[in-house]
Amino acid sequence: MKIEIKREKQINQRFYIICSVVTGIIMILLLIEFFSRGAFVVSQISFFYISLLLIYSLHKEFLRWLGEVKDRKGEYFVYTWIGMSLVLALVDFFTQGYFTQTPKGEITPTLGTLYSITIQVGVIFVLTKFIKTINIITKRRFKV
Repeated sequence: MKIEIKREKQINQRFYIICSVVTGIIMILLLIEFFSRGAFVVSQISFFYISLLLIYSLHKEFLRWLGEVKDRKGEYFVYTWIGMSLVLALVDFFTQGYFTQTPKGEITPTLGTLYSITIQVGVIFVLTKFIKTINIITKRRFKV
């Protein structure tokens, strides 16, 4: 059993690294989309990203139920997305929407995509906290 748990922890660490790299890439792509005023559209990648993050989060929660995970690294994804959303919202506000409009005056979907990703990452965070709470209550109730 220990070998399986050790392997699962290695898999989870790899998932964390993959999610971190993909998060960085997607953030860079969204920044390019934002500051290029819609010349580059990458908004279609959010489903892939959220799915990947959900897989990592649920796998981590399975390990937590086994008593093998005590870290809180996943929170950084939430904080990073909230920070980026806030910064770009402020840039949009102070530039009076300059970067969220194409040169032809059409509104770009960039901020909407960013806010959507941020909310979805937050929902995954809350979901995993809920699962963690159920785990704690279950262990207390059944003294596992």
